[in-house]
Amino acid sequence: MEKTEDLLVKVNYQKSLKQAIGAVGYEKINKNVENFKKQTPDGLLKDKEIIKVALFNFSHTIFYDYGQIISVMNKEGYRPATFMELLAFCTQFETSKSILALGSIHNDHDGPYAPCSGRGDNELMYFYVGSSQAMYSPWYFMGVKLA
Repeated sequence: MEKTEDLLVKVNYQKSLKQAIGAVGYEKINKNVENFKKQTPDGLLKDKEIIKVALFNFSHTIFYDYGQIISVMNKEGYRPATFMELLAFCTQFETSKSILALGSIHNDHDGPYAPCSGRGDNELMYFYVGSSQAMYSPWYFMGVKLA
């Protein structure tokens, strides 16, 4: 497992998902991202919050499922990022990495999906996370530092 240094991200939890998606300026948006609901982590009372985030990569491990990845994040002192937090990150940092927000899992008829920022393709995607093959490189998983 590899983890980046912590980065500070300003999140406006009062924005709607539509506003947050529009702020990023994606060229392509998968229509299924509408299935994700706006989620605000417990305990946040402010309109805007500064959070510390890190990106996790499991390129040398192919057996992880998303529950195991969340468990590793928790042991490292992080929780999985929500869709709103991923969108805020994407407005503030340029990256070509594809980053998943496992804090916003949506269960569809064929299994669990997570929002994914495919910045190399300038696309907001809807990615299936129900298979261990899907959980390794080149994907990154955004974690939010626990207080």
